Amino acid sequence: PMSKQARWLMTESERWVRDRIVSPEQAERIRSLYPAAPTAPWGTIVCSGLGAVIVGLGIILLLAFNWDAIPKLGKLGLIFGALAGAHGAGLWLRGQDSWRPALGEVFSVLGTMLFGAGIWLVAQIYNIDEHYPNGFLFWGLGALALAWALDSVPQGILAVVTLTIWGLTECLGFDRELGWSLVLVIGGLAPLVWRKRSAVLAAVLLAGVYALLLANAGEWGGGSAAFAAAMSL
Repeated sequence: PMSKQARWLMTESERWVRDRIVSPEQAERIRSLYPAAPTAPWGTIVCSGLGAVIVGLGIILLLAFNWDAIPKLGKLGLIFGALAGAHGAGLWLRGQDSWRPALGEVFSVLGTMLFGAGIWLVAQIYNIDEHYPNGFLFWGLGALALAWALDSVPQGILAVVTLTIWGLTECLGFDRELGWSLVLVIGGLAPLVWRKRSAVLAAVLLAGVYALLLANAGEWGGGSAAFAAAMSL
């Protein structure tokens, strides 16, 4: 399908010919200056994205049911293979024309989600008893790096969400003041908001900053009880 602007030009140029404002040849030359770019089939993209998530969840459930029977190398191969497949498909589609880069964004986000799952799966494979908020930190840093590397708003949103969860779990779960989480979230994502002029990313960033401010203010002013009181206002 043609874009709205292309349809407008086609309709108007035909009217100009009927009104003898321009000749058919001139109208064709005008249209050739603005080649019609097909619009993204968002229904296909959304359905493909949902299908990818459903298939991914099905694979995760299948693996979870048989996880203990899979050898360590097999588990690692599945984790890194899924990551490489999702991000590889995303990068390949981003290099195509027309609407395919938008579908590539779906696979790139899926790959980042699998990266987060892989952090805990690798820890489980090797029985790593680590401070669990660090998993959200590493996940968020990965999403942040991809947000800038791919110039991606969805990756930026995922980075805000995961880094906010990291800051909140540190403050509320371990009573740790973590003011530099605000510096990381604002410093890492505010320039991307400005660059992309994205209202959605700006809204998510403001929500994350607000939550982190409340959590840290709770620690500055008396712990999680202060946070709960502030949230109830």
